[in-house]
Amino acid sequence: MSEVMLLQARMMAELRVRPQTPSKLFTALGCDDRSGREALALLLDLDLISADTDWTLRLQRPGDGSHIVDGQFQSDKYPTCPAGKVPLSINDPSAQDLLWIYAQRRRVVDANFSGDLEYALIRAGFVGR
Repeated sequence: MSEVMLLQARMMAELRVRPQTPSKLFTALGCDDRSGREALALLLDLDLISADTDWTLRLQRPGDGSHIVDGQFQSDKYPTCPAGKVPLSINDPSAQDLLWIYAQRRRVVDANFSGDLEYALIRAGFVGR
């Protein structure tokens, strides 16, 4: 199952969308029957869906919800950070590998951004390429 389909499933769960049949679920996820069966198996494994009669999607929220304000993430440590944004620092070793991966994914959209982010991460001590 692609990351896009997983995000769509999570959004459907947040909106409490209730496809009545597996076929309608596949359509809502934008996939064909074969990939839909794979998606369905993963959704069941992740407990995002129950196999009861209404195929209800469930939102799994491992946190306590204290960082969700009006349906969006809001940092409590960085209240000036806009809602829906996640504050990450190139100097934070626990964020560096994620930022490196983001630079790789972003390269097709903005190669200069990617190169500059990689450079900044290396300068900040990141070595785990």
